[in-house]
Amino acid sequence: MFRRAAISFTVILSFVFIQSPLLSAASSTPKSSKYQAQQFKRNLDKVIEQYAGKANVGVEIVSLRSGLRLYQKNAENLFIPASCLKLFTGASALAMLGPDYTFATTVWTDGQIVDKKLEGNIYLKGSGDPELQSKNLEELVFQLKLAGIEEITGTLYVDNSDFDGVSQGPGWMWDDEPEYWNSPMDALTVNHSCLQLWICPGDDSSQPAKIFVHPKTSFVSVENLSKTIEETNSNLAVFRRVAANKNLIQIKGAIAKTSEPITYEVSLDQPHLYTGHLFLEMLAKQNITITSSVEEKKSPENGMQLAEHRSRPISLIVQKMMKDSDNLYADCLFKKTGQRRFGTMGSWSNASQAVREFLDHKIGLNSSEMVILDGSGLSRYNLVSPRQFVEFLTEIKKSFPYSAEFLASLPISGVDGSLKTAMDDDRLLSKVRAKTGSMRGVRTVSGYVTTKEGEELAFSIMINGFIEPRPKESRLENEICKYMAMYSRE
Repeated sequence: MFRRAAISFTVILSFVFIQSPLLSAASSTPKSSKYQAQQFKRNLDKVIEQYAGKANVGVEIVSLRSGLRLYQKNAENLFIPASCLKLFTGASALAMLGPDYTFATTVWTDGQIVDKKLEGNIYLKGSGDPELQSKNLEELVFQLKLAGIEEITGTLYVDNSDFDGVSQGPGWMWDDEPEYWNSPMDALTVNHSCLQLWICPGDDSSQPAKIFVHPKTSFVSVENLSKTIEETNSNLAVFRRVAANKNLIQIKGAIAKTSEPITYEVSLDQPHLYTGHLFLEMLAKQNITITSSVEEKKSPENGMQLAEHRSRPISLIVQKMMKDSDNLYADCLFKKTGQRRFGTMGSWSNASQAVREFLDHKIGLNSSEMVILDGSGLSRYNLVSPRQFVEFLTEIKKSFPYSAEFLASLPISGVDGSLKTAMDDDRLLSKVRAKTGSMRGVRTVSGYVTTKEGEELAFSIMINGFIEPRPKESRLENEICKYMAMYSRE
């Protein structure tokens, strides 16, 4: 009798434990979560093993919904970030300058206007606007014309004193080509510090190619050593030589007789003098007489302002910088934050300190554990870990007051910016918002991805140390992003 009752009690108790949903969930959920994490790790390990080759790879992935770290591999190791560093540059510029801040390019004088004659010197002052174009200089000249000025008796000075005179950042490669992406930065720069060239075939074989230059300026000399050939393949080469404060552009090689015009944007040294020469030549075109050459001097503190041009707001400049990964924009923003923070001319060192202070005090990172020497990421001395990028991205989403402006600046996969073609797979369309980076032996991407179930993940993928871009290594970040975008917890 007693034995039978004991057996019945055991059966009833077992039934209660099996049917209790609370106890069932408590016992099965941890196991399910653990299994999902293990599966996530196994699958990504396979992807990395398949595509990484001998490269050094660091990855960190965190769920913004739960805060859980879904994957890590060498996440605390330091890597060269390349243009991913622009994430820090953009956020710090928004925070320290404000999204509505505008750069001013101004014209000043230490004299006065008497009977349509400006009796005194004229000063063209820049404040770091990376978007200044020739048409904006023409607007400044037109404002002088509207003021009734027909003659200037003094000297035209250019003032680029808002930034120091060091255009190349620490750790930049001295042998990089004089191309658009490598334009020298300055507080007074125009046309992205570049000259546009159109090279067309000559009328007959063996004749030199035809060269068209914009804008035309005496500041630049063009030496045409090219020729026209009957063959179908062109082999032109464009070089920049700097001597005696003048830029000499040499064009060598050959252009096919049947070739369409070939365009180049050649970056120029001493961009502030280039800007000054264009301005001086525009004065002459508007029949404003001035006999001086272009010289360098700081604007007078008690001078009279004659003209002004304002840039677009910082929020739009940051967006252009991030979408197109523009190095000149990034380094102008970088030095401007240094100038604004310390009230002195912007330099590589005080800009670095300003950005690191922002990361320390506003984001909560420990900047002493990273290296930040420029705003563009061109320096090979820069070092950041995947974990630091993910912690930064997580905090941006959580409490950054200008997160909307920041997120709007990120390239979108298959839609715009550097991700328009880099991630044009249908499975990734509009799923990734991220900043890419690349240089010789370096590929990086950091940002946000939305999974199949709508869960948002913050991630950083950093690949360093490969000898040359190989098909497998160049696909690694895309394969990881595809896995995250297709990921489902079901």
